[in-house]
Parts: sequence; structure tokens; C-alpha cells
Amino acid sequence: MKKNILYFYLLLAGLLLGVASCSEQSDDFNKYADWKSRNALYFQNVADTARTEIAKAKALYGEQWQEHCEWRMFRSLSQDPDMEGTVTDSVLVKVLQQGSGKGCPMWTDTVRVHYRGLFMPTRDIVNGKDTVIQDVFESTFTPPLDLKTAFPVLSSVSSLIDGFSTSLQYMHCGDYWRIYIPQNLGYGSNAKTSIPAYSTLIFDLYLVDYFVPGEEIPDWN
Repeated sequence: MKKNILYFYLLLAGLLLGVASCSEQSDDFNKYADWKSRNALYFQNVADTARTEIAKAKALYGEQWQEHCEWRMFRSLSQDPDMEGTVTDSVLVKVLQQGSGKGCPMWTDTVRVHYRGLFMPTRDIVNGKDTVIQDVFESTFTPPLDLKTAFPVLSSVSSLIDGFSTSLQYMHCGDYWRIYIPQNLGYGSNAKTSIPAYSTLIFDLYLVDYFVPGEEIPDWN
């Protein structure tokens, strides 16, 4: 009997120690630890996937490769095209839906878009459990995108971060893309209210329409 009681107290002490340890880990855990290097590696991995798939499509289909590949890479339009670049001078695009409308907006135009901004997947402690999450930092819609109910926003192309504006200038109305923006084409070392410094920015982006300077912009209905 005494042995059973002793065993019970030892087991209880072990459980309490485990709970305390878990609580301590939750308090100390930082999902943004090594954020700069982890984001750089994440973007590089996505770029490797994109380049591999594009190379396969070009080898098989030649000039028609884009009809058979969902990946694109677009060098930032703010970069000097005559200068040798690196992979982080480009945005990566995964085509979710091919549009058939007019295109493409220019730097001086105004766009009407739906978008949803996410960070790279990361670990976090959720309800005491180690979980992989992907935080949304800003969004104009709740997925799945419903064009009948979602309300798009207006923005001038020139007012947007480099990676976002570059992507728009390759889109046609009705295009729905997932774009991956490297740190240096996003906010770089500058942290924003909801965005840590050195974040790779991921956007699900739908181009509704665009308007040239001086063109009347109709109300959304």
C-alpha cells in the first residue's frame, strides 16, 4: 500500500513537472526566431521548385511551355535589365486561375483587386501543442474567394511594394495568382504593424480591373 501511495505521488510530481515545462516552453517559444534566415531559405526552396517545373515544361513544350506549367518567375521591374540579377530579384508566381480579360496594368494605373496576404508556414504552440500554422496578416476576403460577395479594393500600382506592383504589371483581368515576394522586394528590414522584418510575403491575388490615368473609375456594385 505504501509503495502504491509513493508511486502515485511520484507520478503526480512528474505530471506537474511536465505541465510546468510545457507552460514554460509556451511562454518562451518564439515562432519568429531566426526569421530572416528561415524566410530566405523558404523563398529559395520555392524558387527551386519553380525553376525545376519551368525547365521541365520548356524542355517538353518549347515556346508553348506556359500552357503546360503553373509556375512563373518575373524579375522586378525596378531592376536594371542589363545588370546580372539573382533569384531574389524576382517574384515567383503560381497560377491558380488563368484570366481572359484585358491586360496588363502599367505603373501609372489604378487597379481593383482582391488579395490575401500570408507568411511562410511556421511552428507555433497552439492550445499547448506544437503546430504548423500559416498566419494571414491582411485580407480583403475569406477563402474561398467568392467574386459575387467579396469586396475588392482600389490602389495605385505605384504605391505598392516592389514585388506586388511587378506582379500586377504581368497580370490580365481575371488572373488569380499566388505570388511569393522575397524580403528585398517586400519590406526588407522594416517591420510593419502586423509584418515582422525580413518576411517573405505570400499573396493570393486576383485582378478585377484596372484604370488608366484620367479614366473614370466606376463605383463597385
